[in-house]
Amino acid sequence: MSANALARWFNKTDWRLLWISIACATIYFFSPPWRPFAGSWALKGACVALLAVVAWRLLLGRERYLMTAALLLSSAGDVLLALGNRFFVYGLGAFLLAHLCYGALFVLYRPSPFRVRADQWALVAAVLLYSVALGWRVWPGLGDMKWPVVAYIAVITLMVTAAALAGFVTQLVVLGAVLFLISDSLIGLDRFHQKLAYADYWIWGTYYLGQLGLAMGFLRELRRQQMPAPETAKKKKKQRNKRK
Repeated sequence: MSANALARWFNKTDWRLLWISIACATIYFFSPPWRPFAGSWALKGACVALLAVVAWRLLLGRERYLMTAALLLSSAGDVLLALGNRFFVYGLGAFLLAHLCYGALFVLYRPSPFRVRADQWALVAAVLLYSVALGWRVWPGLGDMKWPVVAYIAVITLMVTAAALAGFVTQLVVLGAVLFLISDSLIGLDRFHQKLAYADYWIWGTYYLGQLGLAMGFLRELRRQQMPAPETAKKKKKQRNKRK
């Protein structure tokens, strides 16, 4: 874990990039009746790619490379899935690599000494049960995709587990990871089990909120770690007042 992984907090340009990302995601959320339309793949890819730009601008060190890589690989996966079924396996591979980057990032923030709280054990157990149930549910319909999908479920489960055990005070990271898992499980159920009502809306909504939670939650966690403790801040304020 880098001591100063956050270079600075948001400036006006960063906030603009974030709001453009949210605007693009909102437009894409309401676009299923018209998809695919010219440039829909670019609109989809831009949503998370803009988050990657923000991460690159704000982070330093390994955190910068891992977070940016995770978001850019996710954006590539979005584009590949938007281009049609023939690119599904490649999209799956891009997202699998994204989860590995997220997992490596979260492992950097495991507490030392490593201790697991009861609520963390409960969340990890729930995630494992959910993933096993998902695999069991989609297995009959996987065909030739059995082992790639099983490998993918295993990797995203490890990513969520790494987020849960990282000891983040900002629970937005964990929420984002769980939403990502839910989104991908909806894709699996819709594609390999049975069609879901309003699937496009549920899948995109949980997915983008998950990515937003992962990115913003991690940035907020770093900001919290770098802010001085209340007692330290009070002492500094008193010192400044004395000098005056």
